[in-house]
Amino acid sequence: METLGDDLFEAAESLAGSIDAPVTIEDERSTVLAYSADAQSVDDIRVDTILARQVPGRYRTILTEAGVFDRLRRESGVVYADLGEGSVTRAVVAVHSDEGTLIGSIWAARSERLGEAEGQTLMAAVPQVARLILAHRARSDRHGRLRSRQVRAILDGGPEAFEVAVELGLAGPVTVALAAPSTGSDLPAGLAGALAIHLEARGVRALTAELDATVCTVLAGPDEAVARVLSMFATTARVRDHVVIAIGRRVASPGEAHHSHQDAVRALRVLRRRRTPGVVAPIDDVLADIVALQTEGLLGDVAEITPLARLLEHDRTNGSELVTTARAHLAHGGDVAAAAAELHVHPNTLRNRLRRAVDRCGVDLTDTDTRLVLMLQLALATLGPPPSD
Repeated sequence: METLGDDLFEAAESLAGSIDAPVTIEDERSTVLAYSADAQSVDDIRVDTILARQVPGRYRTILTEAGVFDRLRRESGVVYADLGEGSVTRAVVAVHSDEGTLIGSIWAARSERLGEAEGQTLMAAVPQVARLILAHRARSDRHGRLRSRQVRAILDGGPEAFEVAVELGLAGPVTVALAAPSTGSDLPAGLAGALAIHLEARGVRALTAELDATVCTVLAGPDEAVARVLSMFATTARVRDHVVIAIGRRVASPGEAHHSHQDAVRALRVLRRRRTPGVVAPIDDVLADIVALQTEGLLGDVAEITPLARLLEHDRTNGSELVTTARAHLAHGGDVAAAAAELHVHPNTLRNRLRRAVDRCGVDLTDTDTRLVLMLQLALATLGPPPSD
């Protein structure tokens, strides 16, 4: 067929005109690479997809359950997808590399099925679209490497950091945030690009790149705005089930960005120990756990003689609940009535348990040092063991 143009948007526009249907070109992860000018007017699904540059999770689920993605991986013909009431049927063709790997897809939205000639036009476009996707991917890789170098330059400080920051509009106060998998070490494909698009779409000045098995972003803006926009990102399908985001302190200039980065590294360590995806945490929210983790090695060396070890042993041999009692007592700042209410026991029962902790275990929760060590140990126990990856 005739050339579709030199980029993916020209290709989408040319195809839309040829088959009289709005066209979207996506990569293999359902990230929108290009779309024809009228694509946003089709239905709400298309609007949501283009605005987010990603097929929303609920529609990916529908497509997955209908076997559409499996068919695209296996088949080379036109596949039809129904996204439910109020939506326009999609005609889809897979785009494979020369090696047979799925690298993307072309989507056409129209109320009736394509005619034979229109289907042939869509199929004939596949080789050219494949070349354009691969070229786009190569450019994205080069762009990603440049962004990684720029992030490192800012975090390393020095004259280059200032030059990069000024060029990108980040010469004032900045905050560093890190996104990473809640478990495992493999970053979700396209996470850096998705975050960069999210921030750009909301007018946030930022530099975002993959860095040391994380996605690192250096952002301008007040603390509340940074936390809000990152929390919005954490609700997206790509993030909420797989990723955690740690936010460092806001610093006065990019020359101090390494302090914010170190904060984010420490906060991220806490979030990965918690293993709960979709969480966004500024360092202030996890500071106590960061301090606890700093003591982990030392407390591990003396684990057998610590207050928690003695309470655990007593519970194990006597079937008591001294650890649960101590945790509630400390959590409520020594308020016996509040702790008893949480445990659904009488306050006198709680007092008796506290006396037993002193008499049987030598653990006196009125002692400041004992409380400090026990609170650190309980915080570590809540975090769970270090990840094996």
